[in-house]
Amino acid sequence: MKKDRFQRLALIATIAGLISISFCMALIPRLLPTNAGQGDGLHVRVGVYENAPKVFTDENGDWVGFWPDIVEYMAGEEGWIIEYVEGNFTEGLNRVKNKTIDIMVDVAFAEERITQYNCCFNNVSVFTNWGVVYANDKVRIHDFGDLNNTKIAVWGDSIHTTGAYGIRNLTGYFGLNCTYLNASSYTQVLEMVGNKTADAGVVNRLFGLLNKDKYDVVETSVTFNPSELKFAFPNGSAVNDILIPRIDYHINALQADGDSIYYQSINRYFLSGVPVIEVIPDWLIALIITVTIVGIVSITMSIKLKRNVDQKNATIDERDQIEDRLRTVLGELSIAKEAAEESDRLKSAFLATMSHELRTPLNSIIGFTGILQQEMVGPLNDEQKKQLGMVRNSSSHLLNLINDVLDLSKIEAGQMKTVIETFDLCASIEKCVRTVQPQADKKGIATEVDIEPCVGPITSDQRRVEQIILNLLSNAVKFTEKGKVRIECLVDEASVSIRVIDTGIGIKKTDADKLFKPFRQIDTNITRKYEGTGLGLSICKKLIDMLGGNIWVESEFGKGSTFAFTLPVVKG
Repeated sequence: MKKDRFQRLALIATIAGLISISFCMALIPRLLPTNAGQGDGLHVRVGVYENAPKVFTDENGDWVGFWPDIVEYMAGEEGWIIEYVEGNFTEGLNRVKNKTIDIMVDVAFAEERITQYNCCFNNVSVFTNWGVVYANDKVRIHDFGDLNNTKIAVWGDSIHTTGAYGIRNLTGYFGLNCTYLNASSYTQVLEMVGNKTADAGVVNRLFGLLNKDKYDVVETSVTFNPSELKFAFPNGSAVNDILIPRIDYHINALQADGDSIYYQSINRYFLSGVPVIEVIPDWLIALIITVTIVGIVSITMSIKLKRNVDQKNATIDERDQIEDRLRTVLGELSIAKEAAEESDRLKSAFLATMSHELRTPLNSIIGFTGILQQEMVGPLNDEQKKQLGMVRNSSSHLLNLINDVLDLSKIEAGQMKTVIETFDLCASIEKCVRTVQPQADKKGIATEVDIEPCVGPITSDQRRVEQIILNLLSNAVKFTEKGKVRIECLVDEASVSIRVIDTGIGIKKTDADKLFKPFRQIDTNITRKYEGTGLGLSICKKLIDMLGGNIWVESEFGKGSTFAFTLPVVKG
């Protein structure tokens, strides 16, 4: 009996011990500080703001986009509980500063932000973005110098506006006089450029790529300030030691896996809807068919003409039959010619719509090469400077070729539109001379300008008139080894006349008829050393025809040339 009683007491003690252990195990997490351990069940407050497609609310009011996808994935892996805290971008950074949130998404890393908002960043860059200048269709901007005396729309909270390498500091560095118009968002920046309140505007590359077509703006080659996008954290936060290492771990792992949510989200939000060029466009298929028809018709005609020769002694009736057949062949050739011209028009229309896809890669190469040459990201040795100069010169040459082909295609496709307005012709001439002056100074060529005092404002397309003058001046400087280049401007009651005179290599009379035809260059041993597309003068003639004027050349081989054109004083 005593033994049974001891067994019962032992069993009761064992059960009591197990209950005590279970109670202690349940109580321990409650006694530990908040967010202790490895983060399982950690409550994480995440700052978000509207910046589609990176982070935004959908029709149900849920936060979606690239950043929420990454955050939700990491939370699922780590067992974190996510609370989104919404506001605008500045409010989010101030919440980081005040430690009322644990993480802020989509923040460009900058040393000044660490001090201003008392924050820190994770170590691994999520991805890189950069600033791009967009312009309206009345402004031509190719480099930073073209921003002088322009109105630029900017979002004040953007790193591309106020950062160390933001647009304000860069234009100041180059000594440019710019007027800045403040916007409340990137969307408003593009709206101001599209409605011509501003000449140009600055947004990040990703936003511009996805939204430019909505606002009728043009991407320029001015790119700057590459920035790493990361997560921002309050300095000294108790959970930083948990969050930062785990976030860096997951970003590294996601970027290393091509099938991860990182790349799935990029494809879903950044790459969907991007137009893809077909391998064989419709115009090329039509052109191949047309060439085949012309070839068949040509062979048929050759066979029939050969029969005509063989039957040269035939009767008059037989000759009449041959002539009938020949007329039929010529009719077929006429039809084939019309089909070929239609195919050419389709080709021109296709090229005219491809300007962005052809220009954008070169613009980026030129822009980033310029950043490297200015040594913004570090010093260069002499060989690096030389190689970068070669890259930029080759890229600029190829961009000029593409621009010429596209301009000619737009004209031939009937897509080149003129903007008629009254402008100061004298100022336009002087602007063009200043543009070619460095090229002339490099060759030791003098430049002269002679404008009659009575020359005043004219009504025409300012952009196209300046394009014509600049092309003629550039050609004059290019083909002149010594002496001078002179531009004269005269006016009478009906028209204004502009003459570009050089002391260059001149043109033979037998070659003069080739000058204004596309893809035609004078084939001599001298001119082979000069670069060129053979399109510049052809484009000038077509533009002058559109504006109601005339162009001609006077030249003496070996002594120089004079290119002259007239425009009506008032273009109706």
